[in-house]
Amino acid sequence: MFDKVHIIIYIKLNMNDYITPDKVTAPQQRWHLIKVLEDGAEEDSHEERVAIAIGTWDGDKVLAMRWNGNKDWPIGSPQSRGLPTFFMIPKRLNEAVIAILSKDNQRLVQMLLEDSKK
Repeated sequence: MFDKVHIIIYIKLNMNDYITPDKVTAPQQRWHLIKVLEDGAEEDSHEERVAIAIGTWDGDKVLAMRWNGNKDWPIGSPQSRGLPTFFMIPKRLNEAVIAILSKDNQRLVQMLLEDSKK
């Protein structure tokens, strides 16, 4: 017997081989996606597809990252209780991560992070 969470994951997987970063909403009480900055469409090292996003964690704007899954490992990493999640990038690494984004996303992230300091 499937519970609601597993049914949702099943539906999402039927649309893709993995859960796309824009569908990662757990934990809903703490994480809220603002924008996926890189969706991981291009393979990175070790054939992993890394996604980068900006969102809020407990109301504070943060950069976040995750490894998308694939057909054999659809949830990706990290995950919590079978639900895909992002991990928060330490603030001391923000500049390095921002530097690899497109110029448009660099401006957006800098504006959002600066706005959250006020």
